[in-house]
Amino acid sequence: MMGIRLSKGSMIRGKWSQKSYRVLELLGEGGIGAVYKVQEITSNEIYALKLSEDLQSITKEYDMLKKFENLSMVVKAKEIDDLDCLGHRLYYMVTECIDGKNLDQYRKERKISLKSVVALAIVIGKAFQRFHQENYVFGDMKLENLMLDQRNGKLKIIDLGGVTRMGEGLKEFTPTYDRASWGVGLRKADEKYDLFSLCILITYLVLGNEFPLREKSVDKVIYKLKNVDIAPRILELIHKGITQKDMNFSQFISSLEKVYDHLDSFQIKGKSVYKIVNGVFIGSILFFLSVVTFIVIKISDMGKVFQTIL
Repeated sequence: MMGIRLSKGSMIRGKWSQKSYRVLELLGEGGIGAVYKVQEITSNEIYALKLSEDLQSITKEYDMLKKFENLSMVVKAKEIDDLDCLGHRLYYMVTECIDGKNLDQYRKERKISLKSVVALAIVIGKAFQRFHQENYVFGDMKLENLMLDQRNGKLKIIDLGGVTRMGEGLKEFTPTYDRASWGVGLRKADEKYDLFSLCILITYLVLGNEFPLREKSVDKVIYKLKNVDIAPRILELIHKGITQKDMNFSQFISSLEKVYDHLDSFQIKGKSVYKIVNGVFIGSILFFLSVVTFIVIKISDMGKVFQTIL
């Protein structure tokens, strides 16, 4: 954790770009640094700025953001630079700033329906498959790394710090989503690492405040899931994903799509509605939780949307 914290109104001036940013507020802190909401002085545009003493980590994440910038779920990176602050050399990268809440904040405010959870898992899984196609795994999956943009209902991945080339060891991870911490696999980049973390994310959303458990026990997680209203086939898929047996990542996503098409219709409460049609981002599924209407989403419709977002 970086020892320097910037206060509101602090100015950041890039050594190489010479661009200046005014700090508006602290958005969050992590293992390699802090993220601030900032305003660029010349344009008055609002951005997110991640500040760190770790050049290697911040450079790696910036490179991954640029590599996968064509994936619309990934936030857009603007620039990377460094500065001297109180005798310390600091490094930063600037990205688009998402106006909204992360999924952890969102799930604490309201119950997310099973159908919405499955839809989210499919969307996230499809995005992960793009990383896999490029011989990378996402790695550091967690609810806090996924944000719902309240301006358009789109789901955004805001942190690629854990993205790792296949076959390499993962250096950035979150224990709750890390299969090695559960004793069911190595902390090594392969598709099943992402499969495990995606299953944990589903479990998180389904169990709500009953998760995470004090003890990382697969048997206890499955026991908990059996006591909630969850389709048996979904429970079976989660069990296979967590235990890393008899299923690869593509099979898991394909199976989820089939299950989704047979889940009951669901009601959503709120003020307005976004219809799922060609060109509309399926990530807005969560936005539906704030509207009043009755909607049935077919996998055939979702497939068209997947082509748009991926």
